[in-house]
Amino acid sequence: MNNARQEPLVPSNKDSFIIIKPRSQDCKIVNIVNLGITTDSVVATVTINTKETMGKIVVYWGDDSIDTLRLLPGALSPPIVNPGTDEPLPAGVYQFNHAYEVPETEGSYVKGKPFEKTIQIAIYDTNGLIDYRFEVITITPRYRVIIYPLKVTDIYECEWFFSNDLSGEFRITRAIADEPEKQWDWDPPFLQADHPSLLLEGSGYFKEMEMDDGNLSIQYHVQEFDDWPNGDDSITFKIQMHPSHGSDPVVRTVGIDCKLGISYDRNVKLLIPLPPNGSGALYKKL
Repeated sequence: MNNARQEPLVPSNKDSFIIIKPRSQDCKIVNIVNLGITTDSVVATVTINTKETMGKIVVYWGDDSIDTLRLLPGALSPPIVNPGTDEPLPAGVYQFNHAYEVPETEGSYVKGKPFEKTIQIAIYDTNGLIDYRFEVITITPRYRVIIYPLKVTDIYECEWFFSNDLSGEFRITRAIADEPEKQWDWDPPFLQADHPSLLLEGSGYFKEMEMDDGNLSIQYHVQEFDDWPNGDDSITFKIQMHPSHGSDPVVRTVGIDCKLGISYDRNVKLLIPLPPNGSGALYKKL
């Protein structure tokens, strides 16, 4: 014997409520044939493929920003080109782009680290029925870290440089991540009286990096070749690249016995790879 009690389908005090009846139409709306969401640095792209012309598409980006595209009957579609190609978007494809602000450091979150947003999409057909979707995405900011050409601003306490008898030659070798990849040779004038200022042409370097990447090490090895036995000196120093280092001029002294004064400019730029039209919608109606 089944003693389970069934809850009543209608409340006993139904007379105190306004009764709202369900629609007689099927509520399973499938206006979307395909939905794709991609991210690139702080830019999110929503691509929607619909089965027929829609009345309205609304994208809620999760940061108080909303894009609304109203597709009125008979309205002309703009001549839209698929970003990065010369091909137009196919008919019935709608593309929305949005750039997020990087949150400031707060609590356990460190500025520049990945963060999450919830995107909500509502698609209204021409009868007013809604196809509603949402998706949680991860935004990973990407930065271009730039080291501008290296300058040697001073040379001092180096016996070979001020020798009255002999002159030396320099070879400067640069290694990126421990791999030698560029060299400069310099033969200073004999009996150099003033401290020179040198610019290493072509020594600028940039790399796209994320905040969770480790430091990228740029190593310089300065080798001096004397005309006398056992007179060679060398200096090795490193420049570290990382988005957290910020944009500042850097001035340092490197070396122990023989010292060099070096300087370079450093710049960190957030990458915002929006298409040429910027934020908003690209589309071609069916």
